[in-house]
Amino acid sequence: GRHACFAASFASWVKLIGVRKVVMLAGLQAKWRTEERVGLGMQLSYLATTEQPRCAELGWALLSDEEFNQEKIRGARTPPWPVFCALQDQEGVDTVCVIAFCSEGDNISEGGAVAQMTADLLLLGQEGPDSGTPCALQWRMPPSWGNLYGPAPDMALY
Repeated sequence: GRHACFAASFASWVKLIGVRKVVMLAGLQAKWRTEERVGLGMQLSYLATTEQPRCAELGWALLSDEEFNQEKIRGARTPPWPVFCALQDQEGVDTVCVIAFCSEGDNISEGGAVAQMTADLLLLGQEGPDSGTPCALQWRMPPSWGNLYGPAPDMALY
């Protein structure tokens, strides 16, 4: 029940210390996709508090108003939505949320894709800040994800 209070406090603190850009990573339930998105493969998108020319340059799809439904997301109590919504109210704080539509189960590939999207947005792993060309970094899965679904089966059984 303290999510709204935490989000408001966090957003105020971000503004107070002078942060000008916040990048958040999120997942949305695949069932919230629009009909246009269904069947397009991996579902990556973004949501922002201001216009994002870099996201447009990268060819990213902006989350539609239909997908960012007040009831589903703005009223959601799970992270990161309360924080994103609180940051929307902070003038001068540019917030971008990199989003993957996910189904229940193994979402390791979506995690890597969101990490790469974030690297492309922030120009990580490039020759210099002015190169502007995204490059694929080698992402390593956290060791804690290794046995997410239990140990691998003994291949001698097959």
